[in-house]
Amino acid sequence: LAQEPLAALRRNAALEELAAELRADRGAREQLAAAREAAAPLAALAESAPALAERLRALCERELDVAYDGVRLGERPEWLLALLLQLAERGPGAEPSTSARGALEARLLSAVGPAREREARDMLRLGRLAWRLRDDDNLLLGRIESQLLRAADEAAGRLRGAGRWSGARRMREEDVSALVAALRDPGAALELPEPEPRPQPGRERAGARARPRQLQGQPAAPGLASGPARGLRGAADLGAFAPGDVLVCDAIEPTMTHLVPLCAAIVERRGGMLIHGAIIARELGIPCVNGVARALERLRDGDRVTVDGYLGIVTVVERAGRTDPPRSDLQR
Repeated sequence: LAQEPLAALRRNAALEELAAELRADRGAREQLAAAREAAAPLAALAESAPALAERLRALCERELDVAYDGVRLGERPEWLLALLLQLAERGPGAEPSTSARGALEARLLSAVGPAREREARDMLRLGRLAWRLRDDDNLLLGRIESQLLRAADEAAGRLRGAGRWSGARRMREEDVSALVAALRDPGAALELPEPEPRPQPGRERAGARARPRQLQGQPAAPGLASGPARGLRGAADLGAFAPGDVLVCDAIEPTMTHLVPLCAAIVERRGGMLIHGAIIARELGIPCVNGVARALERLRDGDRVTVDGYLGIVTVVERAGRTDPPRSDLQR
């Protein structure tokens, strides 16, 4: 898949290009860090670094106008500023190997022989196209969802301006039917129930106290690495990652693969060698274990874990908050 024109890779390359510039410009990093703490980060950055603020606005519009966890990411630039600062701190990332792609193709063509070379090349072309469709559709659907939420907020604003709704909250996908009904009936007021909290994966169940030291999953990408666990349960967690964290999630989606270069390893609840997180991990050389039942419940933020991508085992070396030294400190 190296060199394939995937939308997620294009976005990640744009982020890495900007991070490389920040890496070489300490003043820009300090301006970005200061703006991150403001209520309106891009507006604050525009005062001290207007050119940089404009680039970030363009990046949000071009690559990040997607919805994740019911949130329009382009409207929440604070997580983007945090990510860029972390990418700049981490240093240059590893590039996927194009020579490995060529070597694998040569092995395939040698194995099938001249008589079936055309068939093999057609299969490769079809496989790459199928993966591109599978990968890109997540971001494209995320863009559509973002526009749906934007339109819903616009509709709610118009109804508020007409005195037909007195609320102030942001709209959610489940509000769309009520909005459409109110827009079609000029005499109707908009009635929306209070939104129920979205179910968040990984919230520990009542009475669930057993937290084993070792979790078994499936080996999805080879390697051995240790680091603090950091769970991704929703959009609010996007800005919390630091280089060297172990990403713990339900499953990696293309809308969140920009976090992967920061990770020491990946632990996913869902399993399989061909799910998105496993493939991205193998491309970047990051250990990955998936198919770990209740991973987000069993691993808390700050737990120091060792991820064995060879055997599919996640070992809790030290629980968060404990003061005794860890039993080991394995590094990849």
